[in-house]
Amino acid sequence: MRAGYEVVLLTRVDRHRQTLEAAGIRVVALSWRRRGFRLWRELHALWVIWRTYREERPTVVHHVALKPIVYGSIAARLANVRAVVNAVAGLGFIFVSDRAVARWLRPLLRRGLRWALGGAMTRSLVQNPDDRELIKALGVEERNVVLIPGSGIDERQFNASLPPPGPIVVAMVSRMLWDKGVAELVQAARMLRERGVEVTVRLFGAAGDDNPASIGERELRAWEGAGDVQWRGFEEDVGAIWRSSHIAVLPSYREGFPRALLEAAASGRPMVATDVPGCREIVRHGVTGLLVPVRDATALADAIERLATDRDARERFGNAARRMVEERFSESVVIAQHLTLYSDIAH
Repeated sequence: MRAGYEVVLLTRVDRHRQTLEAAGIRVVALSWRRRGFRLWRELHALWVIWRTYREERPTVVHHVALKPIVYGSIAARLANVRAVVNAVAGLGFIFVSDRAVARWLRPLLRRGLRWALGGAMTRSLVQNPDDRELIKALGVEERNVVLIPGSGIDERQFNASLPPPGPIVVAMVSRMLWDKGVAELVQAARMLRERGVEVTVRLFGAAGDDNPASIGERELRAWEGAGDVQWRGFEEDVGAIWRSSHIAVLPSYREGFPRALLEAAASGRPMVATDVPGCREIVRHGVTGLLVPVRDATALADAIERLATDRDARERFGNAARRMVEERFSESVVIAQHLTLYSDIAH
């Protein structure tokens, strides 16, 4: 908006409509959900997007995540919208799950993406080099694929601070999904307790959202009741989480560019994450944290133990993580890259 754009946001409205509108953003509510498929609900959402594009005649449309990319691209072509940015923010449940439904849908989604990401004035926005290669493999021309790492972070909001005294606290900030590696972290926490390593493992994130890989509240309560982890649910003040924690962990199966790790890095916290796309762009092994194999609870426990018992390593990795954010991932740098992209395809 400061650059002169008027912003209209199409989204499923939950809690934050008033906050968005107070910031000057016009909000259009969509009826869709991530999970499930009801034909009339999906058609209504597509119609609302098309109608909005026809009425607004946008200079640029920017679709974020897989479902908006497909629906938004259909609407954009029907409404003759010229400039389209499709942000592939990670590849989601269908690309990382081994479930039968995901395997069945994967080729259909690949074909849909190949169509949606085509077009001379369409740009595919990715957050890591692995996703760039995957999009190119779909047949998208290299000049139409743009790599911008994440959405940027205001490093002033997440100040590097000394961790609290007392026992080591390991925090995971994420949606509570199986493919985020929550179960592996619970297993690792159990191993650490059996080894006698004094750490507290806390999970921050809501249960039971509409993702097919969602972990239910009953499971999370059971893990907490067994003394494996502490589940704290959704927390609005993420900065407070990192001020009260010593180590950040994200054992995800795949990411686009995980903001939770970026916020931990900005807070000067060392990180443990899986060696997968997205995570490895933030966690540089032996520099800002430690990388472990995916779905490997033992390696995860070993890495957490190493940092929990080595204060010098925690400080060294945390300081390097903060410097990395300041140099490469500040909000001002990333916003400038987005504005350049808009200008390039809109004029």
